[in-house]
Amino acid sequence: MIVECTNIFVFNSALTLASPEIRFHIDSETHDPIDVETKELRETNSMVEEFMLLANISVAKKILSHYPEYAVLRRHPSPPPSNFDPLVKAAKSKNVDVQVETAKSLAVSLEQASLPEFPYFNTLLRILTTRCMLQAVYFCSGTLPEEEYLHYGLATPIYTHFTSPIR
Repeated sequence: MIVECTNIFVFNSALTLASPEIRFHIDSETHDPIDVETKELRETNSMVEEFMLLANISVAKKILSHYPEYAVLRRHPSPPPSNFDPLVKAAKSKNVDVQVETAKSLAVSLEQASLPEFPYFNTLLRILTTRCMLQAVYFCSGTLPEEEYLHYGLATPIYTHFTSPIR
């Protein structure tokens, strides 16, 4: 079931980016950092995230149908192509081709980008991709035409935060 839910968003071209949660262990006496670890994500984390995304999309549709002029939604504009220059350059330096023409081509490129000798390469590309994005913003539905409601990163035509923010 987890894989099926995840596949809904991957199929729709949702970008899976990386912003690893890092925790520092601090020495209790000196307050110096003594270790660092990343939070390990489990399949259950993905399942909860997918259901939250589905809930947010469903609620966005519902509030828009009831309040077509005043629904509080969240949009994520498509980044200008030049924003991806550092990503394309970094990938190319390792002979990896990243296509950025559409969210789908970017998602597919990121899925395929790997270097066996550099296991964290894909994660680093995904972190770099987050730096290429524009900021998602809240807006009222009556202020923009519907074609501008798009959430680029989630590849969905409508979105809101009904649940707590996820990503």
